[in-house]
Amino acid sequence: MKRDSYIKKLEEWKLSPRRKPLILEGARQVGKTWLMMEFAKTHYKNFVYARFDKDQTLRRIFSSDFDIGRIVRELEILFHARICPDDTVLLFDEIQACRNALTSLKYFCEDRPDLHVIAAGSLLGLTYRDDNQKDEDVGETTGFPVGKVNTMPVYPLSFNEYLVASGEEEIAAAIHNEEWSILNSLHGRVIDKLRYYYVIGGMPEAVASYVESQNFLDVREIHREILEGYRRDISKHAPKSDVRKIELCWQSIPAQLAKENKRFSYAKLKKGSRAAEFRDPIAWLEDAGLIGINRRVVAPQIPLDAYSNGGFKVYALDVGLLSTMSGLAPEVILQGSRVFREFKGALAEQYVFQQMLAVADLRPCYWSTDDSRTEIDFVFQKGMAICPLEVKSGGNVRSQSLKSYIRRYRPDVAYRASILPYEKQEVTLDDGRKCLLINLPLYAVTSCAE
Repeated sequence: MKRDSYIKKLEEWKLSPRRKPLILEGARQVGKTWLMMEFAKTHYKNFVYARFDKDQTLRRIFSSDFDIGRIVRELEILFHARICPDDTVLLFDEIQACRNALTSLKYFCEDRPDLHVIAAGSLLGLTYRDDNQKDEDVGETTGFPVGKVNTMPVYPLSFNEYLVASGEEEIAAAIHNEEWSILNSLHGRVIDKLRYYYVIGGMPEAVASYVESQNFLDVREIHREILEGYRRDISKHAPKSDVRKIELCWQSIPAQLAKENKRFSYAKLKKGSRAAEFRDPIAWLEDAGLIGINRRVVAPQIPLDAYSNGGFKVYALDVGLLSTMSGLAPEVILQGSRVFREFKGALAEQYVFQQMLAVADLRPCYWSTDDSRTEIDFVFQKGMAICPLEVKSGGNVRSQSLKSYIRRYRPDVAYRASILPYEKQEVTLDDGRKCLLINLPLYAVTSCAE
């Protein structure tokens, strides 16, 4: 498995003169442990791998004080290793299991900035203290080391990473390099790969299983295990008074996205639901990395956040997990483009949102009129411009909403993502100005952010 974009970011971190201890952030099972181990093996002479959730002796090293000299010496004894600056990296895995270890990153930053430290842990544990954890393991002086660490979000495999993992490096390279003539000639083949990705998704274990066995039933079982693990994490880490509300929000995602108007509806949760009752549970799921929020803006202007009005859509962590949550039969991929149209195009929107986060490092919003009759699935900032991106799940790409948006806001460039090949066309506005409309194949949707 290759995750070159993350390795490049880790290389930049290693060489940065402002390097601090690094925390890899992300939901469980997105590949944080594999990533830091792979980087350590290929970029350092030595590494020390310390996993806190299963080693009480290790946790005791961090239980008395934050004397980094003492901590390093005791780590050397425990792991029979010399910890030297520049050629050794300390890997702290499942760091949420020892809150003092998390706090110690502040002192590594202040007292031993020459040491290279990478930590990983569940966002649930990093953000929320486990009420069941014993005080002797946690200590009373713990806290998140704000300002003393670098952070790097880690997401499920993007479509390009999935292609590489499945042996399609040349197609992945063509997408990355925007080689449209090659991609147009291979268009049907790449669309077939995308259909599979909608069902398999980007969770590393699911991808690895399919590459090895080519068995969708195995993939589904892995998805169910991951989802069950998330359910247990909610019960373990969430405030007890909010557990049921969080579960209702989480379980409602497929139904929310199956609506014609995909704006999150509290009425879908239970009769008489109010926004005030579920605002914190939604925020909890977002902080935990289990959902993504696509917020509505009333005007596509800079900065987008200033024009948010409170409406939002909720997407799952991964398109494959969403497929399993919804009960979508894997054999749908055998039925041509049907998978792209499922849930009124919800899988396509989920896919695009997921790729924008993981590949383009963008958090897009969506725009709609007050009556929701006219809506653009995504708007995002590109330089000093706001660009619209309409997602079409089928072969019919006609869109009154996009035409209305172009007439109203007169963007220089507008994008439409669909299952059709790459194409450019000009739209003439009423005043004679031109708007460049670019049809991007869904598999190359992130090129709009380049």
